[in-house]
Amino acid sequence: MLALQVSSAAPQGKAKPGDCLLYGNVFTADGHLFEGAEVHVRRAADKKPKWEAFSDRRGEFAVRVPPEGDYVVEVKAKGFVTQTRTMTAQVGTRLEMVFHMAAENGKKQ
Repeated sequence: MLALQVSSAAPQGKAKPGDCLLYGNVFTADGHLFEGAEVHVRRAADKKPKWEAFSDRRGEFAVRVPPEGDYVVEVKAKGFVTQTRTMTAQVGTRLEMVFHMAAENGKKQ
């Protein structure tokens, strides 16, 4: 079972039929699971994120968004380079992505 810690800048409400699931895995640069990375999701046309989540102990996160649009997914953590992906949501799909977090300026984590 996928355990999520999801909070939102705006209430997500109930899942609607046809929503798109943005699902991701976060790892360290050397392939270890990354717990606690901040995930911010916004529509590509917006400047501020509308959804927020955190990677769980297995490095997983999931955010449900309305279909038919482009979304920017940003994963960040203190001491690591922020990773960004742009995804196009479609009705009833699950879009999977993988993030490998590199330490800023070669710092050891």
